[in-house]
Amino acid sequence: MSTHTTAGVCLFLLLSNMAAAQSFELGVKGGMTVAAVTGPAQEFESVVEETGTDLGVAIGGSFAYVFTERLALQPEVLFVQKTHALRLSSDDPLGLFTFDERFAVSLNYLEVPVLARVAIGGRGLQLLAGPSINFSLDRNASVDLLDIGLVVGGGFYGRLITLEGRYEEGVTGSTSGPNEDQGVRNRAFLLLFGVLRR
Repeated sequence: MSTHTTAGVCLFLLLSNMAAAQSFELGVKGGMTVAAVTGPAQEFESVVEETGTDLGVAIGGSFAYVFTERLALQPEVLFVQKTHALRLSSDDPLGLFTFDERFAVSLNYLEVPVLARVAIGGRGLQLLAGPSINFSLDRNASVDLLDIGLVVGGGFYGRLITLEGRYEEGVTGSTSGPNEDQGVRNRAFLLLFGVLRR
């Protein structure tokens, strides 16, 4: 048997095995988010603005195309609430204009992550990574309509249930700061529980 014939047979067997392993998964998932926005404390007109983390919710569905036992492509559609803490304070030396107020600011998104899923063992453990296109659902002039993020994480994928932890970092400015040229980016940790149908 020639080298070309042998290579052709090996390629055919490889493609046949991959085709046999291909399958689809549908899932629903939901959970909580811990979000914040980037940037140091800002000060303008003697008012100091500081941000911190706060809790939100996430819910949605996923569709996975499983190429092999170790590789899958998983697009999703999620509603994600990214809530961060905001503190506004002013310490007037004369005591005429002193205050310290705390707020929770919720930014709501329809997110479309497209994630590669790679198995790292035989017990359902998998890694996730990929981009996410996020559309703002808030009608606010200071919030950009489109926010692009990068997602990394991992989780457990069983026969019927999933448990994921993922971190998302915005790569584009999502809101405007005191300076219009200064973008503020989202960052969030998501903990999601899901149900699968294979």
